[in-house]
Amino acid sequence: MTGRDAFDFITATLWFVLSLIEIALRLTRLVRLYQIRLPEPVDPRDEDYLASVRYSTCLRLGTTVVFLIGATIALFHLEELFSLWRLGILLALFFMILETTSVDRVRRRLGVSSAP
Repeated sequence: MTGRDAFDFITATLWFVLSLIEIALRLTRLVRLYQIRLPEPVDPRDEDYLASVRYSTCLRLGTTVVFLIGATIALFHLEELFSLWRLGILLALFFMILETTSVDRVRRRLGVSSAP
């Protein structure tokens, strides 16, 4: 095993472990977000904000799954899944764009600026 192979193995293992941890944390957060009950009468802005946070969490979970697929391919040398990885990268970029526009939409509705 060369130094490059050892480095690849260590980084792929770290990405794999960190992706698994992040997936577990995102799923826990998603479960807790769906358990939230807003007090009556429900303000539409609160409902919209909660829906946006749930949506954002789902999109970030999808991005993390793509990272897990990439780490699995690198760690276990699964070249046959490489085309799935390429599709996943496009999907992750799409998720990131959707998440950003979702946050911007909620900020506009709440009248909050992202600029300092």
